[in-house]
Amino acid sequence: MAKIEPLKQLDDDRIPTPEIGAWGEEKYRHVQLYASLFIKSMRTKWDALVYLDLFAGSGRSRIRGTRRIVSASPLLILEMPEAFDKNIFCEGDKNFAEALETRCRRDFPNRNVKIITGNANASVDNIIAEMPRPGRNQKVLGFCFLDPFQMQNLHFSTIEALSQRFMDFLVLIPSSMDANRNEQNYTQPRNRTLEHFVGINRCISICTKRQL
Repeated sequence: MAKIEPLKQLDDDRIPTPEIGAWGEEKYRHVQLYASLFIKSMRTKWDALVYLDLFAGSGRSRIRGTRRIVSASPLLILEMPEAFDKNIFCEGDKNFAEALETRCRRDFPNRNVKIITGNANASVDNIIAEMPRPGRNQKVLGFCFLDPFQMQNLHFSTIEALSQRFMDFLVLIPSSMDANRNEQNYTQPRNRTLEHFVGINRCISICTKRQL
């Protein structure tokens, strides 16, 4: 396997920059490499390619325990020479969303970017509405990166809604950081986190209807 090169270290621009673990740097690079392959392989087959990041953050991250600041997934996607036709970023934290918008306008003024501030699950209809409309003369394909901090941040119904459009998904499941640590809480009868995350209620409904 080819060695993953470290990301370029950035100067502190004095706007919100959340901390992440050291593993995050490699994660960002893998997402960028996958996105690059996606564009190169799909460009001649589709008329419009759209990148969606539903937990976009502020565009930069500081490696915990260091002074090292690197570009996060949204800015790494925008800096690729192979550009998506549109980039849709959703971020629930207002300060992070504003920081991301500032960085996008400052560093990538020529990229087609839409930033939606709000909960990704509650904003899914707005997210879909921002995608180019498909038609007889325009085939549209999306690549959606989902990296929730906790399982409760992502509902399967959101994936289900996005999949009504032609969509490729890259979903990072927070198993070690969240699921394993909170197993006792999530398995309580009244806790519905797992149901929302994997869509159990939806599956039960479908199976019940098929049996009737």
